[in-house]
Amino acid sequence: MPTITEQKLELNKSGTDNVEVKVHYVAHFSILERNLMKLGLTFNEQIDLFGIDGRNSKFLKLVRSGPLQVTAATTEKTVDLTQTVPRAVLDEDTGIFFEDDDEIVCRIQISTVGFPLAIKNDFTDQVILSEQGVFNPNP
Repeated sequence: MPTITEQKLELNKSGTDNVEVKVHYVAHFSILERNLMKLGLTFNEQIDLFGIDGRNSKFLKLVRSGPLQVTAATTEKTVDLTQTVPRAVLDEDTGIFFEDDDEIVCRIQISTVGFPLAIKNDFTDQVILSEQGVFNPNP
């Protein structure tokens, strides 16, 4: 999987009711990933905002989701994204009776398309263990 460096979230108030969200990161692609791109491997990007309050996190906003535009010649890709959202969207403490700071983090996720999952789960046939002994219904 590509590595992500220089990830940064910046929030700036824009008027009284909006917030400008700026996301920056650099994705680095290995020679293996670049060679697999020649065979059709592509990548998707998903950028989400979460509110963090103590141990709890709350999904707040999908900033962007879709194909990450890279080619087999791409060794690194710098992404800068700016989006203005209503301030209310970033209120992770809704329903409380006093003002509280909103602690926001950004999750940057890059996933592969057209490539098997790194983890494969499978199950064996069922075996029944009882007081009378062991029974294998699928010998």
